[in-house]
Amino acid sequence: MRSLENAKYQGRVRLGALLHTLGLYRSLLPIHQPQPTEFIRRLQSYLNHYYEHVDHAEANLYLGALGLRFACDIKDHMLWWHLQGLAPIYEQLEINHCIKQVRPRDHIVDVGANHGFWGFSLAYRAGEGARLYLAEANPTIIRRLRRTARMNPRIDARILPFAVSDGSADSLTFYLPADTLSGLGSTVLHEYAVEQGYLQKNHQIVVPAKSLDSLVEDATIEGIDMMKVDVEQGEDAVVRGALRALERYPPRMVMMETSIDGWASNALIEMGYATYRLDETGCEKPVEPGFWGNIFFALK
Repeated sequence: MRSLENAKYQGRVRLGALLHTLGLYRSLLPIHQPQPTEFIRRLQSYLNHYYEHVDHAEANLYLGALGLRFACDIKDHMLWWHLQGLAPIYEQLEINHCIKQVRPRDHIVDVGANHGFWGFSLAYRAGEGARLYLAEANPTIIRRLRRTARMNPRIDARILPFAVSDGSADSLTFYLPADTLSGLGSTVLHEYAVEQGYLQKNHQIVVPAKSLDSLVEDATIEGIDMMKVDVEQGEDAVVRGALRALERYPPRMVMMETSIDGWASNALIEMGYATYRLDETGCEKPVEPGFWGNIFFALK
């Protein structure tokens, strides 16, 4: 009986793999089928058997909430719950807020781009003449960003395959995230990541590194109007290596995942930036002492 059940399971996995390979996930995912028929539910079951069986499921997806196509991993923690119809796009509130601040022909810099949800969304709204710079150190994510750029040819997207840091070294150790936690890789093996088990000392590679100052000085980046920094506790080094760049091209807004009490926050405040964060409804509110998360820095 057990062997029969195993054979049935493997058969469902193979059917799910076929549905995925044929690209039928684009219409079968729960987000696209909120009230599926019995036949669709069966096909969805086959897909889920396949997704449970594999560690990764690469896909090209049109995400209606953002109006763009993305190369991604269906099992990624940033997407899975959304694709199941259970949650918004990751950081949807922050993306919507920043879209309201974007202007035509903006230069948009996304440091720690990951899937590029933030950067591509802003550049798409900025329209023709806008330029998008996506800095990312994870080779797997870099490959996906290049595919996303090809799928959205109207966006002038420049992929910068570097760890952005303070410029003190041409290469850095990059700690790869565990399993499907794509956005949690870092040049910093920080205590929280080790405690939670998503970064490990022996799961590392060496990646090229650049500072924003050097990228501006060699004209790789030709302007900074809107900027996001999300580098998993490496933001102090990013800002240390960007002081000249930010003086030359002071962005209207910086969204940075950091501590309000950290060096990077204090540096931007000293440059004349006001701070706020968003509440659960997307409204602006003051940043409390000790807060850590997405902080907005708006040029006064």
